Amino acid sequence: MKPLTAIKRMVDNNGISRMEASRRMGRNRCYIGNMLARKSMPSTSIFALIANTLGYDVVVEGHGDRFTISPTDKDEGDALFANNAFRRMSEHSGVSQRKASAAIGRDKNRLSSKIAAGNVPSISLFAMLADAFGYKVYVTNGEKRICIQP
Repeated sequence: MKPLTAIKRMVDNNGISRMEASRRMGRNRCYIGNMLARKSMPSTSIFALIANTLGYDVVVEGHGDRFTISPTDKDEGDALFANNAFRRMSEHSGVSQRKASAAIGRDKNRLSSKIAAGNVPSISLFAMLADAFGYKVYVTNGEKRICIQP
């Protein structure tokens, strides 16, 4: 399924308007509508943010690991999960945290210290890191998997 078609279906199946979905993402109320109208291809991180906002799980797989980020999992364990996932993705992919951070345009020391300090990275940052580490990123609603990598 094409990414824009998937976004349209996710919004429609959720029973809310595109404006409401955009607002829940913390974006301008016309964000999703404009993306679809302009046929702008969303990045992996934006796709993951939209899906997670609409109640879909974001799943990251690769190098023998599988991480699932559910929109309902918002507790103190998230920081530990993010820290462990970040470390494991780096170790198992053979890509250093520094290279992955550079690939997504972030300072490695700032990113590592942010995660180590207990700050939970956003779903979009997590998806960008997974992509940089060479992991496959997809969303699921329990029935169907939608790959979100270009």
